[in-house]
Amino acid sequence: MLEASDLSKRFGRVHAVRKIGLSARPGCPLGLVGANGAGKSTTLRLLATLLAPDQGSIEIDGVDALDRPELARSRLGYLPESGAIHPEMTPSEYVGFRASLYTRFGLLRRRARRLAVERTLGLCDLVSVATRPIGTLSKGFTQRTALAGALVHDPPVVILDEPTNGLDVAQLHHTRDVLRRLSDERTVVISSHLVGEIERLCDEVAVIAGGRVVAHGSPAELAGRSATTVRVEFESGSSDRLIAAALAELEDAETTRAEGWSRVTGTSHDAASALESIGRAARAEGVALRTLESRRPSLDEALRGLIHAAGVGAGSDR
Repeated sequence: MLEASDLSKRFGRVHAVRKIGLSARPGCPLGLVGANGAGKSTTLRLLATLLAPDQGSIEIDGVDALDRPELARSRLGYLPESGAIHPEMTPSEYVGFRASLYTRFGLLRRRARRLAVERTLGLCDLVSVATRPIGTLSKGFTQRTALAGALVHDPPVVILDEPTNGLDVAQLHHTRDVLRRLSDERTVVISSHLVGEIERLCDEVAVIAGGRVVAHGSPAELAGRSATTVRVEFESGSSDRLIAAALAELEDAETTRAEGWSRVTGTSHDAASALESIGRAARAEGVALRTLESRRPSLDEALRGLIHAAGVGAGSDR
C-alpha cells in the first residue's frame, strides 16, 4: 500500500503541490496524469522521499516515510524520468551493481544476490541482451534495464515517472507487458502526460492540475463524467417543434441549416434519454431522421474538460 495525505510543497514563491492526497494498493495500478508542469514529478519525488514535504504524511507499505525514511525507501523501487545508467556496463553488470548496493545497506542478503539478479533480468525481459553493453541497446531495453535496477531488491511499492516516454511501438508493447506483470502483486504508481498510456496500464487515475488532484476514479468513471456529443440531422422544412424538442434535450446546442437538411448538435449527460426523446418527437411530427447518433468523449477529451471545469492551469512544477 501507498498512502499520502495533504502533501504540499513550495519552491520559493511557486506552490508546486497543494494538499494532494493519494492512495494505491497492490493489483490496482494508479496513474497520475496531467500537463507538463502540473505537479506530477514533484508529487512523485515527495512519494519517493527524495523531497521533504512542507506538510502532509506519506506511508509506504505500512511505514511512516517521514519518521523512518530509510526503512520506507527499503520498501520502494523508484524509476525517475531520466535515470542515470552506465552505457559501458551490460544489463547483468548494472543490475548486479545495484544489487550490491542494496546488499551493502542491508536490503538484500549476499547469498540471495545472484538469484535476485537472475530473477529481475527475467522479469524485465532482459535475458537475451544481458551480456551486451547497454550503450548498444535500444531505448526500450535501456529503459527496462533501469527498471530492473530499481526492482532487484523486490520492493512491494514501485513508483515510475514517464516509464514509456520516447519508446517506439514495439518497445511500448514489451514495456507495457513488463509493467502489467509488475502490477499483479505490487503497488504501482505511474506518472505520464500521455493519457493513452495511463488508460492502458492503470485501473485508477488521479488527474493533477495546478498542483492539485482535480479528479480521481477509474478511466471509465472519469470519461463518464463528461457530456456525450449528440448529433441530429433531418430534412429541411421540418416542423420547428422538432428543432425545439432537440434543443430542449441538449446543452450547448447549435443549429446548422443547409440546402435540403438541418442539423442540431449539442451535448447531454444522459444521451440515451436525449436520443429517445428526439426520436419520439420526430415520429410524432412524421419526420424521417437522416442521422441520430451520439459519441462519448475519449478519456483525453474528458480529462481536459475536467481540468477546465476545475478552473486551474497547468501549474509550475519543475
